[in-house]
Amino acid sequence: MAVIKDVVFAYVKIQQPALKYQSDSEYEFTVDCIVSEKEAKAFKKKFKKQPPKEVPTEDFEKIFKIAPPYPDQEEQFVIKLKKPAQFKNKQTGRMDPIPDKYRPRVLVPGDNGKLKDITFDTLVSNGSTGVVQMEVMDNSFGTFAKLKAIRVDNLIEYQQAGQDFDELGEVDSLAEAPERDTSQTSSDDDYDGPVEEPEFDTDDQDEY
Repeated sequence: MAVIKDVVFAYVKIQQPALKYQSDSEYEFTVDCIVSEKEAKAFKKKFKKQPPKEVPTEDFEKIFKIAPPYPDQEEQFVIKLKKPAQFKNKQTGRMDPIPDKYRPRVLVPGDNGKLKDITFDTLVSNGSTGVVQMEVMDNSFGTFAKLKAIRVDNLIEYQQAGQDFDELGEVDSLAEAPERDTSQTSSDDDYDGPVEEPEFDTDDQDEY
């Protein structure tokens, strides 16, 4: 395991995974980590095939909707960490969601001195800061970092649009969505990790 401290988070997609770039069926958990130039160089040195994206400082706010964290730098450095949200079930041959205990988590410091899991009830907005934990993997292609969890020390909660009904009247409580059908979800015993080699190309830079 490894961590990066003093991270500014953006586009945190951990509560709900997002479609992989240029895919209509494969999902992944992702988070953009804006780091200092020094941290970016250290990351690039260790993970040679997974270089940080360099965003011109003058363009950063338009893309990320927050002021550049390092305004004195010519570029802002963004490390995109990912983890597949699905795996190929060897028993059935289908792509199943990874068991919940293996999915990335969003944690915050709790009142009791321990960390509190807010993965499923709070959305993290761009500009929140904290620490990211990574899984480090070595294989024939090189050394790669995958998303493990984030600890948000300074939380800016994202407020979803469309939840303000004040003009209609006071709402007692909002109904929760029905629980997902788990009949097609594999058990923990079926999961032994992604069967494919991790892909960390730079083609997804056009996402921004």
